[in-house]
Amino acid sequence: MEKNLVKSTINTYETVLCEQLEQAIDGEFSLPDFCPDAVRILKCRAVPRICLKSASAKTVTVDGNVSVTVFYSDEDGGIFSYEYSYPFSKTKDVGQNIEEDRLIVKTKCDYINCRAVSGRKIDIHGAVKITITASRRNSIEVISDIDDDSIEVLKGVSPATTPSDYAEKSITIEEDCELSGGESGNSILRYDGDAYIKECKILSGKVILKGDMTVFVRYLKDSSVNTMKSVIPFSQVLDIKTPGDACECSGEVGICALEIAPKTDDDGEFRVFSVMAKLLLTAETYCKNDIPVILDAYSKKCGAEITKTPVKLKKLVDTISDGFTLKDEIKTADYSIQRIIDNWYDVRLSESKIAGNGIKVSGELLLSFIIKDEDENVSYIEKKADFEHTVPLAEKDGEFSADPKIMVKSLGYTLVDANTIEVRAELLVKTPLYEITEITAVTDIKICDDQASNGNSDTAMVVYFGQSGEKLWDIGRRYLSAVEDIKKINGIEEDTLSKDTTLLIPN
Repeated sequence: MEKNLVKSTINTYETVLCEQLEQAIDGEFSLPDFCPDAVRILKCRAVPRICLKSASAKTVTVDGNVSVTVFYSDEDGGIFSYEYSYPFSKTKDVGQNIEEDRLIVKTKCDYINCRAVSGRKIDIHGAVKITITASRRNSIEVISDIDDDSIEVLKGVSPATTPSDYAEKSITIEEDCELSGGESGNSILRYDGDAYIKECKILSGKVILKGDMTVFVRYLKDSSVNTMKSVIPFSQVLDIKTPGDACECSGEVGICALEIAPKTDDDGEFRVFSVMAKLLLTAETYCKNDIPVILDAYSKKCGAEITKTPVKLKKLVDTISDGFTLKDEIKTADYSIQRIIDNWYDVRLSESKIAGNGIKVSGELLLSFIIKDEDENVSYIEKKADFEHTVPLAEKDGEFSADPKIMVKSLGYTLVDANTIEVRAELLVKTPLYEITEITAVTDIKICDDQASNGNSDTAMVVYFGQSGEKLWDIGRRYLSAVEDIKKINGIEEDTLSKDTTLLIPN
């Protein structure tokens, strides 16, 4: 019977591990000689990044680094910063072998505190949360057709987006960037980086990723704080399986390490800063196609053993981008704000779920400001602005899943008065939307030639009183008769009876 079966392979990803670990940040460091004494700590900010991840048998190892930036003022009220690098390594016994699985590690800072032990020594305490997810690719072989007239089959088509392959690659970017207009600076106060994929395409059996890394530098020039933005393009080719022209690909990029340092001249100023970044590029290929399957089968001549397997499929039905505006006010009675020196934000998505006809997302936007009052004293103020937004979906029946990510497109602020900062942020939610279908597909058929069928062989025809809503497949299976023969003899075309009907069932 094996030679008469036409088989297809369905690939699916199954999450086999989701662990959350906590990494403590406990350290003490001394300011270098070129930094003035810290009289007052304004704020410390921690940015954790994953440098390396590996799985060996039942053990996962994660190596990372937390960049802790301490903002402080000296005895003259000047603003300074120092970046301290806190490396860490975390090993976890996960209780199962995931060496061959797809491993995704994400991290975020839970909290960070710092205090000045002395003018030269800083003490830091905090925690980083590490989320480890392992996905395993399952290949299920199903029967899509049978070349045997004695076997009656119930054919179906299941639309799905089936994963093909996954690949990742680390690249290093090193570049010197000049300050615009021939300007110069004294020192770097703060820097950030962001990277995104602009183009992902399949070419000659490989995936080509193109994107930009944008770096933002806040630097000091005498008593003023200036901003420099530079865009560094990158492109990379990843070796990955691409089964055919019908396949598509998607790519992501994450910053594993980022160091920006000034190149100081003999006069103690800089006009160029060097950028060193390590990026992790990931790509996935997938095919959006309709998979022919056999949902049920029976033999009209002899006994048969039918093996069925439940299969859960995901179909990519949409890629959604939806923006919304968040407005808030920061009020302070402790300071009379004269001017804002610097500001930054951290956005966090805390929950997402599909409810009704929308994807409900909620989280917080942490707003941070360094200000000077009317006496030129430097202070730090912050506020957590909570948000909740529903991404509208078209009315659809069935089960769906989404994996939303949120980003800040732009953020502006207005100093309304000496005690009020009005903030307006444009946020963007991006997510793929998958439709989930679960089918029971025939994966094996064994014909038992030594077993006669249970049909009514003594009679040529059976009279059957069918009821409205009854399926012809169920009737044919009961009497081991071909559905098309039932339709032809009774002069009907429908697969489900629309009314009570007396049927002749050929045997």
